[in-house]
Amino acid sequence: MKPLQAIAFGVLLLALDTTSPDPGAFDPLPDPLGWLFLLLGLFGLTRAGDVLEPGRRGVLRVLGVLALVISVVLAVPDAARWLADQDEPALGWAVDLPRFAFLLLLCEQLGRRAHTASARLAATTFGLLTAAFALVLLAPPLAFGAGLTGVGQAGQATAQAAQLALVVTCLALGGRRWAGAPDPSDATGPR
Repeated sequence: MKPLQAIAFGVLLLALDTTSPDPGAFDPLPDPLGWLFLLLGLFGLTRAGDVLEPGRRGVLRVLGVLALVISVVLAVPDAARWLADQDEPALGWAVDLPRFAFLLLLCEQLGRRAHTASARLAATTFGLLTAAFALVLLAPPLAFGAGLTGVGQAGQATAQAAQLALVVTCLALGGRRWAGAPDPSDATGPR
């Protein structure tokens, strides 16, 4: 599987919310599985060499593993119910912080790599996704701290739209060599 394909599948699993309104209900598409695909894609990008800046790789790993751990904890019905019962919106934002920080940094890195490879449309697309994930991260503090409720609603809508746009973008660009796809001439297997 190409790195961006794994990332697209992981983000899709995170973006699809198939649970019932009860936060402790069974989820047939659990977020931990999505994070495993995201980390698999990150590993592929790291193995590809120069796709990610060396200093950013570690930060992405830490954010990804932290988000995986949070998603595993929230897969436990009692933990999910406890979080839903809290009357503190900042807690929900803090739980989502590693997820959206990971996606923001990933898009920023892919945009830089696309720019270096002179893939202008890809660089612009990843730049817009970086800005969208920045809005997603900033919206809750502005909504709850400054009372700008419209920004909070815009942040929620942007979160879903940006994740789905990232899925489509990663699928469309998954075969690009600058994005960590293997060289077809290097393929091993039956001939």
